[in-house]
Amino acid sequence: MKDLDKPHKLSDCMDLFQKGDTLKQKCDNCNKNAPSRKHLKIQGSPPVLVIHLKRFKVTAYQILKMQNMITFPLYDLDLSEYVSFKEPGMAYQYDLFGIVNHYGSMTGGHYIGVVKNDRTGEWLQYDDSRCTTINEDQVQTRAAYILFYRRKDLVGKAMSDIVPTLNVTKFPGMPVHLRYGKVGYLIEYRKGHPCPYKVGLGANTILYVGEKSIERDPDSEDLSAVNNMFKKKWKDPGPDAFTAKGGQDPDDEKASAKGKKDKKSKKGKDGDEESKCSLF
Repeated sequence: MKDLDKPHKLSDCMDLFQKGDTLKQKCDNCNKNAPSRKHLKIQGSPPVLVIHLKRFKVTAYQILKMQNMITFPLYDLDLSEYVSFKEPGMAYQYDLFGIVNHYGSMTGGHYIGVVKNDRTGEWLQYDDSRCTTINEDQVQTRAAYILFYRRKDLVGKAMSDIVPTLNVTKFPGMPVHLRYGKVGYLIEYRKGHPCPYKVGLGANTILYVGEKSIERDPDSEDLSAVNNMFKKKWKDPGPDAFTAKGGQDPDDEKASAKGKKDKKSKKGKDGDEESKCSLF
């Protein structure tokens, strides 16, 4: 129990993170015990480094909150010794810009955020609707739960220079703006498919749509519309509100009808291919 209050350095935690675990398993060929080691490595130097500290310990009888004081650098965190594949000319030093503090236990608690103002250099503490200024020596506490670091070479740069083009990466969870005014989120992008976008919309609606049904977003996209969507208590209207008969996109159905009139090949143009997309 005393270990739950023992102070540690962040570097000790990262060393332990990469130390590895011994796995007990059998060889698929000879069926004999073949112990192996599993290691977790950091593959690169991300623009923003998020460190989630393990604060809860599971025992045979209960889940305990670990109140250890974890000391962490506010400036010049060096990630180079923990990165597996180093790139020439890449920076590996980070400065802290935000913290999520947790107070309480597993059965109840409270979160308080601490963020550094880039323009003034002040540290601001956000506790529900209250915002106060704190001194730099008050930033490190036993309540630190999640740490946010920014790579030093990115100070003063625009987000478009830091984050890759959203339309190129097509990452899961990416906001997807549909032509009929709704905003969904990308579940999966199926490259080469006539309807590559698998989009979640509401609680129980999934759309399979093509490129012509998507509004392309600029790199500097304002995501306030997405935030507002989740804030509003709106009822999922269901798939019938967004599709025509047969589960087709309304715009794609027009393209399909035009293709039939032209009596071209069965495959038709991109619009005809999109009309085959299904909706569940």
